[in-house]
Amino acid sequence: MADRYAAALGMAEWADRLGCARIIVSEHHGSPDGYLPAPIPMLAAMAARTTNVRLLVAR
Repeated sequence: MADRYAAALGMAEWADRLGCARIIVSEHHGSPDGYLPAPIPMLAAMAARTTNVRLLVAR
């Protein structure tokens, strides 16, 4: 799982460098693979690594 989270953070940095306007994440609570049950900590980590891209949580 750590590799998936690291890859997501790397993709956020890459998208920010390329001028991506937004990154949208959604909650996956109860997913069989257990990925991203809480999006806020992931967005906080992405915010620490990006400068221009807007970060949003899908509803």
